[in-house]
Amino acid sequence: MIRYLSSAVIVLLLTAAPPADAAGLWPLSYSQRHDANGRPYPGAKAYFYDASTGDPIIVYREYSLATPHTNPVEADANGVFPGVYIDGSEDFYRFRVTTAFGSVLSDDAVIPNIGPSEGEGGGPPEPVEATALAKTGDIKARYGVGTHIGWLPCNGLTIGSSVSGANYASSDNEALFLFLWQADETLSVVGGRGVTAAADWGANKRLSLPDMRGRVLAGLDTMGNGVAGILPGLDAVGEITGDDSVLLTGGQIPQIDGFTSSDGLHGHSYRLNLQGGESSADGGGFMVDRVDGGPQLNYPAYTGTPDESLGHLIGGSGVHSHTVTVGSAVPSAVSRVQPTFGISFYIKL
Repeated sequence: MIRYLSSAVIVLLLTAAPPADAAGLWPLSYSQRHDANGRPYPGAKAYFYDASTGDPIIVYREYSLATPHTNPVEADANGVFPGVYIDGSEDFYRFRVTTAFGSVLSDDAVIPNIGPSEGEGGGPPEPVEATALAKTGDIKARYGVGTHIGWLPCNGLTIGSSVSGANYASSDNEALFLFLWQADETLSVVGGRGVTAAADWGANKRLSLPDMRGRVLAGLDTMGNGVAGILPGLDAVGEITGDDSVLLTGGQIPQIDGFTSSDGLHGHSYRLNLQGGESSADGGGFMVDRVDGGPQLNYPAYTGTPDESLGHLIGGSGVHSHTVTVGSAVPSAVSRVQPTFGISFYIKL
């Protein structure tokens, strides 16, 4: 008895196996046949034949070729034909369409059977490899703004269930909510973090999205390896470091030393105003311009060659030097922002 059942199962599997070639869809599937005035042909009939022999062929209701149509295939009351699939082993076929009463509407003798460009058997082509698809928590950069199906912007707003009151409230957010709750404990949960991510989701709490506004991305200083020491402290996902400007400390300011210069024995000019008059000087002393109700008089303070003799210090103080001391101004912030190009970052639901 067991052997009999096993044989029956094997026979069933063999008979249900898909054909060796992919199926092609008849071009008039799901279309309406009507006259020149737009009146449909209810009950129109489509006949299918082998293009080379003219023998009738079997056509099918679905891509898997599991359920045959009757031949001819009939349109509905609105003149619309159902989906008709041709076995991929038929490279070319012929079809003839008539009214319900047999009047020929079209007769095409050689039609190529066009199916999918890849795949085996009657089933659909192989699906895309799962590792090639974006997964929950993946980040993408996009040249633009706005919303995109299946993604949310990394803008610091909140996500939650459809009744959570979050900025992005939808049942579609559950996978991302659970992922972020576990991946980054620095992300705030409105109402406080519960025991588990699932409990907070069930309690309709709101979770903040990562906030990447105005920030550049950098690799963690560890990433499963030892500390690189390039960005100290940037060791966990979601940590933030750096600033757009910094105040330099005294040790960071380049040293500017005072300097000394000497011009040998020399004097300095000096100006003096007396009773509204103008004064000027040159050489080694100073001149006084004096207005005293009479002619202007110029009195030289010293007209000789200045030296270090007493009384000559007004005009010339002998050989001497000048030391210049350079002080620092009040410090201001120094920009540390490199040339940067702005785009948007999104995270996969």
